[in-house]
Amino acid sequence: FEYYYLFNNFNCSIQFDKKDNEILEKFYKKNNFKINQKFICIHNRDNLYHEKNLEELDLSYHSHRNFEIFNLATATEFISKFKYKIIRMGQESSQKLDNKSSIIDYSNSSSRNNLLDLLLISKCNFYVGCDSGLWGVALLFRKPIVWTNMTSIINLQIVNYEPLVFIFKHFYSNDLNKYLSLEELNNKNLLKLNNVNQLKKNNIELIENTKEEIEEAIKEMYLIENNTANYSKEDEDLQNKFWNKINNLLPSPKEGSKNFRIGKKFLKQNLYLIN
Repeated sequence: FEYYYLFNNFNCSIQFDKKDNEILEKFYKKNNFKINQKFICIHNRDNLYHEKNLEELDLSYHSHRNFEIFNLATATEFISKFKYKIIRMGQESSQKLDNKSSIIDYSNSSSRNNLLDLLLISKCNFYVGCDSGLWGVALLFRKPIVWTNMTSIINLQIVNYEPLVFIFKHFYSNDLNKYLSLEELNNKNLLKLNNVNQLKKNNIELIENTKEEIEEAIKEMYLIENNTANYSKEDEDLQNKFWNKINNLLPSPKEGSKNFRIGKKFLKQNLYLIN
């Protein structure tokens, strides 16, 4: 796990050549990017890529990690007011978006290719997705990251990268008619969720993050990126309470980081997690 902790200490060493950058410039021109255009990359996980390219493998047990694109896409609309464009990443996505002036559904476009994936993420202002594979590319290029719809809370133990703001899906118990706290999830061995059958066994359903929850997490990262984030004493006290709870529940204590944090508004509105 210690390798994840090194990304804060070393700059990215990957460089692109002139030919690569010409591909990027062609994309910018096609999509009417202005000089020094700001943009963010967004991504949601679904099953279509696996179904079409790894059909010999049954990966349906990971379906709890999927989420719809629409709440994420609409949550980014506010940032377009600050002249940002939004690029939807991914390959062979099952849900398509209407291309608007600020949102580009690159995932379902004829322009999409693996090299351009890397080029775009390397140049974005920050990345918004989940703890699915593509976030590792943003990590590789040392981009600010927002995780939404997290399901495997134990991942917090192995990552210490910053800036990274995260929020969880809600675990709703149909037996108890309530959302489950971190401690209750730990009692059911659900902090390390890696199979949808664990949820079925416990009669629990996952509730995706709302547009408002995602929007607040993106706003927080926008402020961090622009060095204008402000946290009150109450915010920091709640943040510390969250990490104390996590460290009591996970196998190994985690060192704190200033900007590796649970979304401040998400935590304040969902105190059941730490109570």
